Amino acid sequence: MTPISVLFPSAGLRVTDRVLAAWAGDDDQGVLRRLSIVADEVARVFGAASWFVSRQHGAMLAEEMGWLLRSRSAGPLPLDLGTGQDFHPDEYPATRRALDGGGYYASLTDGDEAERALIARMGYVSTLAAGERAADGSGWLVELFGDGATSSGMVVALPLLRALVHLAVAGAAPAISRERG
Repeated sequence: MTPISVLFPSAGLRVTDRVLAAWAGDDDQGVLRRLSIVADEVARVFGAASWFVSRQHGAMLAEEMGWLLRSRSAGPLPLDLGTGQDFHPDEYPATRRALDGGGYYASLTDGDEAERALIARMGYVSTLAAGERAADGSGWLVELFGDGATSSGMVVALPLLRALVHLAVAGAAPAISRERG
């Protein structure tokens, strides 16, 4: 493996504080809302083109929410243009592993073959994802997608994204309740 040198955006040093503050100030403490905050904050720091939050119901993974950050139609993705689609995690081994509490990075030239093919079909050049299994057994996944303008250093955000996704799914609500109480 050839070492690479990447820059970590200075805004990334404050993203955890922004996420925690947003959670503490938000009346909606649902997992989907917390994950959308994580996805949006991390995506903006690293210049991602879009993000999605998905939930596994039984055998299928369904996109619950998505946001385009850079395109002619930036904003929330209408359900018929991206979210609401179902995928079978077994067709995407890296995704399947992430749903059980992991993460991955893939580009057009590196990573799981199924993930590389997916980002090519979607017109992106990279993806960064992290997931977590909730207490009720459902799996949650946050995916950030990069285009040519996305920081090549997005890969260094994997531990950050992984930790924030874990907190959003498994550990944020009790901590926020203690802070408010």
